[in-house]
Amino acid sequence: MSGAVHNPHDKFFRSWFSRPENLIPFLQTALPAEVFGQLDTTTLDISDGTFIDEEHREHFSDLSATVQVQGLESRLYILVEHKSYSDHRNWLQHSGP
Repeated sequence: MSGAVHNPHDKFFRSWFSRPENLIPFLQTALPAEVFGQLDTTTLDISDGTFIDEEHREHFSDLSATVQVQGLESRLYILVEHKSYSDHRNWLQHSGP
């Protein structure tokens, strides 16, 4: 099947969260309020997760972004482990008060 989509969940994640109007609410939910409150989301610039730093080292994540944090440009690396199926045992291990 030549038209098959490989890794549809990864592609959906990257496509959906590469738009600030989708990523910002996700970050607001995922980050502690005191951390999210320090982000200047008007400066959010989302890019592909693979990049080479100043020392020529390669880095991988699902997405990365730059954002001003208290006036300093900072980089966010976003790596989400998502599943295409429900894992009841795993959910129970991570749920808590």
